[in-house]
Amino acid sequence: MALGVLALAVAHYSARKGRSLVRPFQARLLWASTLLLLISAGYYLYSNYFFLVR
Repeated sequence: MALGVLALAVAHYSARKGRSLVRPFQARLLWASTLLLLISAGYYLYSNYFFLVR
């Protein structure tokens, strides 16, 4: 999970740095993969009762 977050952070940084190199479809794909990673991380934490207040 941490490697995925790190890879997406590097991808977002390089997309911002060299905006002319990134096509609009690739930018949308990057944001979609980021959203899917956040959703899966949230589901993982939810399924392991991370948000359960005791």
